[in-house]
Amino acid sequence: WVTLSTKWRAMTKARFIEWVRRGLAPRLRRRDIVLLDNLAAHKAPEVRALIEQRGATVRYLPPYSHDFNPIEPVWALVKRRIRAHAPRSAAALRRVARAARHVVTPNHCCQFFAHMGYGNSSGKWG
Repeated sequence: WVTLSTKWRAMTKARFIEWVRRGLAPRLRRRDIVLLDNLAAHKAPEVRALIEQRGATVRYLPPYSHDFNPIEPVWALVKRRIRAHAPRSAAALRRVARAARHVVTPNHCCQFFAHMGYGNSSGKWG
């Protein structure tokens, strides 16, 4: 699943740990994989501990490379949806952004990873 937080401030280590503790970890199941980029807040030892306590695994993307980062097509889909609705206020932008995250399906994610060279050719994961 894809999650979206529309906080209008910088993501700090403390904020990310709190979000993992309250928002992400309670939803995790054994054998889930949490994929994170290399933001310093994502690499805090507490983040890994909270995720692994739930039986999930943490994986980090390689150092940033636009061509190999599967988040890029995700953002392209989300931004396309936002542009189509042309929100004109912060409140409208939040509403549209929250709805736009649902356009990204598990099948999209498998396709994005396969396109970037991750996983196997069938697009099946697990």
